[in-house]
Amino acid sequence: MLVKFYGLPFYVFAPQVLYMFVFVTKCCLNFFSMKYVKRFLCFAMTTDRKMKAAKAAFDTSVDCGITFFDTAEVYGSRFSFGAINSETLLGRFIKERKVKDPEVEVAVATKYAALPWRLGRQSVLTALKDSLNRLGLSSVELYQLHWPGIWGNEGYIDGLGDAVEQGLVKAVGVSNYSASRLRDAYEKLKKRGIPLASNQVNYSLIYRAPEENGVKAACDELGVTLIAYSPIAQGEVLIAVSCSIIFVWVLYIQL
Repeated sequence: MLVKFYGLPFYVFAPQVLYMFVFVTKCCLNFFSMKYVKRFLCFAMTTDRKMKAAKAAFDTSVDCGITFFDTAEVYGSRFSFGAINSETLLGRFIKERKVKDPEVEVAVATKYAALPWRLGRQSVLTALKDSLNRLGLSSVELYQLHWPGIWGNEGYIDGLGDAVEQGLVKAVGVSNYSASRLRDAYEKLKKRGIPLASNQVNYSLIYRAPEENGVKAACDELGVTLIAYSPIAQGEVLIAVSCSIIFVWVLYIQL
């Protein structure tokens, strides 16, 4: 019936469905746009074709009202086979876009890599300033700890608080934190009058662990925004949707 409603054959109809599905939630919008850019970075962006495609993805996202981009210092880092750093690329795209459209407002979230040799609150500030330099920005809307450290987590949380107080970020959060770690971070920042804004975790229609391990419940209780990464399960959800559409279409043409 869906196919009949649109009155279009499947090879035209399917892209429309995929387009609408990606735009179902703001979470999907934010992640999908940056994920598309990051996909090019994973293979050492050296060709003009790939660069233009990544830039086109960014511009199309902004044209469609997607103005929040999530990145991290380790995306496309020097360890990624020579790929261009994602922060560097995103900063370049933002700068070029502002030349074309000075009124455009783009919000950026980036992340601190809790590497074993990074210790203390100052390491967070140093990494953040390096990220800001790559982005070409004086501050970002959201700065998150990318994952819990092997040690030194209290120092990392202190560093997040320092970043807020120094005006380098508007909000701070964590990523891949369990419910217990989330509560610890929340309480430590609360003592300084700083809210914990977010916990970014793997969450999709296929992967529902945050509902089962207490992470979503803790976020809801504390007023922490749960940000989903891989909200379309790296394409698996869209594949499932496409297969369902094919099934419906086959049934329809048989009627």
